[in-house]
Amino acid sequence: MRTRAGTRVAGALAVTLLATMLAAPARAAEADNYWKVDVWGHAVEPYAQIPEELDAGSPGTWAQLAGKLPVQCEANGTLIDTGGSGETVDQLGYELSDHNYHNPGKAAAANPENRNPVKDDVTTFPNGPESRAECASPTSGASSATWGRYLSKDFSFESASSDSTDTKSSEQGSIVTETTNKVHGVKIGPLSIGTVLSWLKVEFRQSAEPLISYRIELMGIQDGQSQSGAGYTGVALAGQGIVGHDLANQFNSQVKGGQSGFKTLGKYGLRILEPRIGYSKSARYVVEVSALDGLFGLAARQNQIGDGFGMRLGVSRAAGRYELNGKPAPHDGYGYLDDPTFGFY
Repeated sequence: MRTRAGTRVAGALAVTLLATMLAAPARAAEADNYWKVDVWGHAVEPYAQIPEELDAGSPGTWAQLAGKLPVQCEANGTLIDTGGSGETVDQLGYELSDHNYHNPGKAAAANPENRNPVKDDVTTFPNGPESRAECASPTSGASSATWGRYLSKDFSFESASSDSTDTKSSEQGSIVTETTNKVHGVKIGPLSIGTVLSWLKVEFRQSAEPLISYRIELMGIQDGQSQSGAGYTGVALAGQGIVGHDLANQFNSQVKGGQSGFKTLGKYGLRILEPRIGYSKSARYVVEVSALDGLFGLAARQNQIGDGFGMRLGVSRAAGRYELNGKPAPHDGYGYLDDPTFGFY
């Protein structure tokens, strides 16, 4: 006859065996998943078509989550992003200097740790420009950077900031990126803009099209001494939870409605570009939002290398691939778009 103690032991063994049987398929399924998701932000981004762009900017942020198991997080916050997610030029300098070079304005983090710690901070002076990066876990990264006043004859601003996060949710089966990029006190000749902001949130779902939310704001537009029709409300365009292939139509439906600030911006050769979404050679969706864009062509360089120097303000980007059991996400109808990682991934 089985004793009570024996019954308890047998019951415990049965529960343990059942838990093992249930847990094993979950681990196996997770091991079959694949993801590589990046998010970038630049408050100010000069560019030149020579003929390819490197996407440098200041200040800048980047975070990446990558897995097939084991998983990994990397994040950078930088005062001056040299391009290619803050890695392209910096990595070249690191390799050519026998691993001695480091961008002095860049905070870099990784989890698991590599040459970078889990958390890093770079400060210049009290209340001055700073950059931060943290990978709290292999599936969660965040970075931030700020910059103070910049002054020149034709273009200036009072302050700028960039903040980005990249987080994987096991419960929802998605990876969510979010980036906010702001510039305050912008002055372009006689034109002034109180605040330029772009916010982009992308939910990369397992083997499905991404969901996109965004906001573009230009507040306090003034044309010299005469205030524009936008007044202190400026221009505002936004969308929430939009399936990727519907993004352009949703944006254009707002633009067709017309906002009084557009006319003033156009007078100075400035424009708000349609958000872009496409599919890259690395099988990733790529999403890009710019709050403001201006192209300044040099007459002496027309139709030559160096023609087409411009400036973007409030630049938000994300690129991602998240596959369940090797099944690629649908991408029919998406045009080609370069991956901002500049060929490193």
